[in-house]
Amino acid sequence: MNHRDLSDVPHDIPVLSTRVKLAGNQITSIPAGIFKGLKQLEHLDLQFNRITLITNESLTGLNKLWHLNLRGNRIISFPDSIFISIEQLCFLNLANNRIVLIRNKTFTGLSHLETLDLQNNNISCIESGSFLVLPMLYKLNL
Repeated sequence: MNHRDLSDVPHDIPVLSTRVKLAGNQITSIPAGIFKGLKQLEHLDLQFNRITLITNESLTGLNKLWHLNLRGNRIISFPDSIFISIEQLCFLNLANNRIVLIRNKTFTGLSHLETLDLQNNNISCIESGSFLVLPMLYKLNL
């Protein structure tokens, strides 16, 4: 489903999918619960879309997700604890967005995260303790 000019995340993704690639489309938001039935999903690629909005409910139900790529979107900020429901996540790419602020609760719950890419954003403030909740982090790109 890469590069198909999709404007929305499809509602008909097969429930047994382990890998979903929606890169290079025109998606602007991730609706609440859109991935809820995808209990086997391990790899989600949403890079190079136009995503500006992700809510706490956007990523619910992704209990097995270990790879999330949101590179090259238009994300400015995240709600606190947005990633708490995807605690198995090991790789998170947020590079080339418009992120301005990293709050100290942004990455709460990501105790397995090993790689975090935040390069090429507009980060002007990183709150104290923002990365202390990431005990397994060994690669951080700012």
